Amino acid sequence: MDVGAIELVARVSRIAAVVLAACGLFLIFLDSTAPSDPSGLRRRLAGLWRAIAATAPSDVPGLTLAAVMRAVDGFIVYWFEQSERNVVTAGTFTLIVFIAVPVAALLNWFRGGSPTLLLILVGCLVGTIVLAVVSELKLSPLLARVLSAMLFVGIFLVVPIYVFISLTDRTLTMPIGHGALASVLLAPLLYIVCHSVILLSFGTRAAPVASLHATMPRRVMTLFVAVLPFTFLATFVALLVYHLLEPQAPLPLNWRPLAAAAGCSALSAAWLGYLATPLPRTRISLAWVIGRLSMGLLAACAFAIATKLLGGLPFDRPFVLAALPLVAPVLLIVVIALTLAAKAVLAAIGALPGGAGVGERPYRVAGVLTLLVAAGAGWASVAL
Repeated sequence: MDVGAIELVARVSRIAAVVLAACGLFLIFLDSTAPSDPSGLRRRLAGLWRAIAATAPSDVPGLTLAAVMRAVDGFIVYWFEQSERNVVTAGTFTLIVFIAVPVAALLNWFRGGSPTLLLILVGCLVGTIVLAVVSELKLSPLLARVLSAMLFVGIFLVVPIYVFISLTDRTLTMPIGHGALASVLLAPLLYIVCHSVILLSFGTRAAPVASLHATMPRRVMTLFVAVLPFTFLATFVALLVYHLLEPQAPLPLNWRPLAAAAGCSALSAAWLGYLATPLPRTRISLAWVIGRLSMGLLAACAFAIATKLLGGLPFDRPFVLAALPLVAPVLLIVVIALTLAAKAVLAAIGALPGGAGVGERPYRVAGVLTLLVAAGAGWASVAL
């Protein structure tokens, strides 16, 4: 990283420090003026601080880790179970697959483009009509089952994958700024593909994740598929950041580094999620947390090296894509560190003369934590 890149990082750190300091002061001001606000956010925040205050310091990392994994599992169950249970998922799928994709395929054909996608959609439509006739007349149950399976694969997998690959090919030819914006529109297509893969792999009768009882391959695969749309977006963001840091350096905008970075980052997060999943009804010791985080960091370093090897990235200089597999363990460590800092802040506020009880000033605790993060960002800007 050259001097210009260091100056850019320092400038971003200074801006972050100022913004976070302002947010921290605002949160402290909220508690100084309206401590009796009955809002739901205040109650949830007060409950969180009470739970942290009632936990022994050595147990805070384990309980934080368990809470994070419960939140991850809740996210996966909500967004990757059957689509009829989630209005947003069903609406997104209907809008993209049944409205946007057919209209785009028809316009592309009228403009002289390839008719492949339009033929696939026509085939799915014909198959749906044949399936309806066969099922209504009860002509052949075996044929109905075969048609159902083919239509599921065609509508839920073939069409989204074909459109995703075609649009990604076009995105990789754009300037990186435009490509980063286009990746936001491509992520829902990849989400539909990942959603269909989970339903196809685990069936539709139960939630796709049985986190505390799932076998290692199923747990890792589920987490990998669920996090893949996010790592896809993060890869384009990382390419944009690298371009801003080193504008003169060549930018590898092709499938090889994109697939390597997104895939290895998703595998790193999935493996960390498996390692960090505690056994049911067991106390999570501090040594267990440190051991699992250490194994996750070592695995993330291995995936970072794999990103460079598989993506054909140079080893002679740092490359931001290789750092993507490290994001998940670093974020988890930061969350645990912030929880421990909250524990210390709660103890300090409670020890002050005339200090409020735990949970009575939840915004004040959040404000002090935000100020601590702002101080860290300010220190980083000065050090750089």
